[in-house]
Amino acid sequence: MLRPICAVAVLATACLTSPAKAETTLCTEITTLPTTINVQGTYCMKGDLSTSLAAGSAITVAANNVTIDCNGRKLGGLGAGVTTRASGIQATNRSNITVRGCNIRGFYRGIVLEGTGSGHVVEHNALDGITYLGMRVHGAGATIRGNRIVNVGGTDDTNGTYGGILLNGSGGRIVDNDISGLSTTGPSSLRGILATGPRNVIESNRLSDLVAPNAGQVKAIMLLGSPDTELPMQAVLRENSVLVPPGTQGYAVWVKTASSVCRNNDLLGFDGSWLEAQASSALDACGDAGGNVTK
Repeated sequence: MLRPICAVAVLATACLTSPAKAETTLCTEITTLPTTINVQGTYCMKGDLSTSLAAGSAITVAANNVTIDCNGRKLGGLGAGVTTRASGIQATNRSNITVRGCNIRGFYRGIVLEGTGSGHVVEHNALDGITYLGMRVHGAGATIRGNRIVNVGGTDDTNGTYGGILLNGSGGRIVDNDISGLSTTGPSSLRGILATGPRNVIESNRLSDLVAPNAGQVKAIMLLGSPDTELPMQAVLRENSVLVPPGTQGYAVWVKTASSVCRNNDLLGFDGSWLEAQASSALDACGDAGGNVTK
């Protein structure tokens, strides 16, 4: 159920320090789960909401140009347990969707903006206890920034846990995210960040404690070409930190196609080379532009 509410104008005294982000109040309030948004606009949460939904989505976005601001409130899905296949927030074939300030707990996938569309922004969310994939964002020009993704894993899916952030599109930005405590018991690789498509920037992200104890490998940051071609990606990886337990099997950076640049990354704990290049050579795949620290 969606309930319109109005903003109250408040006069504040000026001060020398920067003010904290104001709560979004000029919005349509989300009051029950599951709910579907059919009209463009700004939507918000004013209190914690939870559901035991085992499939589908707690919040479905069925319109373009929608902003969801949870104001730091909890969107809970822990009640469905490890068998859940539900998503927290989902939009399919939509454009210009913004999701911010959400404290999402439980669910199979936390935030899913998939299919055709572009211009999505996913920022300043906290995802905890997601069982399969933190967030999946499709489309050109997406921005994924300032999110905290912790304790992903535990699904009963036989393939195991997928990972933290998946971006499928060109010209995107994955910036200043914290990803930690990802684990899988399945045979597939565990991915911290996977970016598919050309001209993406992966910058100033911090990944730690990624664990794949069985047949799978940890691929902390993966770069793939377009799903339809093998054109050069021209991606940039800079100032990222990857810290895993010593002797971890896998790669800090795994690159499929050529012409990307790696600079000033701290990549610690992997057993073997920090870079796995599927292109003609490691240098062509992700040029070491200096400042990369590996141990």
